[in-house]
Amino acid sequence: MHTLSNSRLNPVSGLALMAGAVLTIVFMLHHPTTSAGDLSGVLEEIQHEAAVSAWVHGLMIAVLAGIWFGAYGLTVRLDAGRALPSLGYLLFSLGVLAYMLAAVVSGFIVPEIAAHFGGSQAAEMQQAPGFLAAGWAANQAFANAGLIGTSLGILCWSIALLVHQKLARIAGLIGILVGLFPILLLLGGHLRLHITGMTAVVVVNSIWYLMIGALMLWGELKQES
Repeated sequence: MHTLSNSRLNPVSGLALMAGAVLTIVFMLHHPTTSAGDLSGVLEEIQHEAAVSAWVHGLMIAVLAGIWFGAYGLTVRLDAGRALPSLGYLLFSLGVLAYMLAAVVSGFIVPEIAAHFGGSQAAEMQQAPGFLAAGWAANQAFANAGLIGTSLGILCWSIALLVHQKLARIAGLIGILVGLFPILLLLGGHLRLHITGMTAVVVVNSIWYLMIGALMLWGELKQES
């Protein structure tokens, strides 16, 4: 990682974090929802929103890749030769991959399930709830893993930031809260990653990404000697 030019990597990866922070909020606000009270209505709504869902989740995966690149730049800046930044990048990477899998399930697999059962005979339709429930369970499992991985990554980086200059140290203190509290809420059963809960997590994380991206653009991430 040290062979890359920090002078070039810092602003580009900082911009990637900032752009990703904004775009994830935008896409979450456009996330398709279902409101029908019966199974046939739910299947019809999922099919009707399939194209939008594919675009939203496909673009979200691309944005996550951009944030992942920004995280790489942050790790380089924090000195990838040290254990804590490298551990943070590993955990964050696993979390991003899990989020991507959650997006694949929600944006592509579930609509395929709905398309398969839409218009089916009553006997076959009885199997649909089980498949939809399995899709939801897979989505939540990947989303939970994504939250834990990315939050632990943010926590590791934030602890590493505490040895930096003033603004970076403040971002580190805020990042410790950003990384720690979602995990505690999730494990305590007080946070579910449905659309509302996931949007809240995205907004909180995005605030931290914006701070870190700005610090990288301004060249503020300089270790104290």
